Amino acid sequence: MIKSICVKPKALALCFVKARLAADLTREETQSLMHWCDSQTEALWDNMSLQEILNVYRISAESVTWEMWAEDEPENARVAWNRAVISPGNRMRPI
Repeated sequence: MIKSICVKPKALALCFVKARLAADLTREETQSLMHWCDSQTEALWDNMSLQEILNVYRISAESVTWEMWAEDEPENARVAWNRAVISPGNRMRPI
């Protein structure tokens, strides 16, 4: 079972989507998450569950896009990604 991760209250305050679990998403939160996903690189979501996508959304809330965070703070972004994305196939390796 894929689980949610905890995020800092400061980061969570920036999120429109407040649900911790994908199963608890409202229709509006689902639409908002989809719009956020559309502004990211599509290949980012390969083989990811909805919960994993929600986790990435939550950990990257302080950045406009996941990619901007990964460029600005590659090590922090990689460590957070590995914490948020549970599937071993989705682990991010250092470049």
